[in-house]
Amino acid sequence: DVAGTTSKDTITASIGAPCTDNSMCPTGNVCAGGRCILGDGSVGGLGTECVGNNDCSSGICAGDGAGTQLCVVSCATATECPSGFDCLSTVCWPAAEEGICSVGSTGRRNTAPTFLLLALAALFITRRRRSK
Repeated sequence: DVAGTTSKDTITASIGAPCTDNSMCPTGNVCAGGRCILGDGSVGGLGTECVGNNDCSSGICAGDGAGTQLCVVSCATATECPSGFDCLSTVCWPAAEEGICSVGSTGRRNTAPTFLLLALAALFITRRRRSK
């Protein structure tokens, strides 16, 4: 630095073959993009809730636009995400539960066809009773 102060620090890095699935990672970690990262059981791990980037070990907190914000990692394809996650909008996001479907309507249903059918049925029943 400007004052001429020096310091020394040591880090330990383990470099090995890239992971291909979660079983190759330590407990609590998941394999994403060939590297082991913290999983959803760890504070700041992939898929955990967050408020900002500093909350995540990956440094990326993303939202779904509906109020849910989760720690994510970047991806280009789903094969880069661990099992249980899909690559959506270039981030690994928890996959939707299989076998669960939902259908919703954002507007009011048109009840005219149903009403018309009921009116015709009532008219038919009334005419049939009168003809007996």
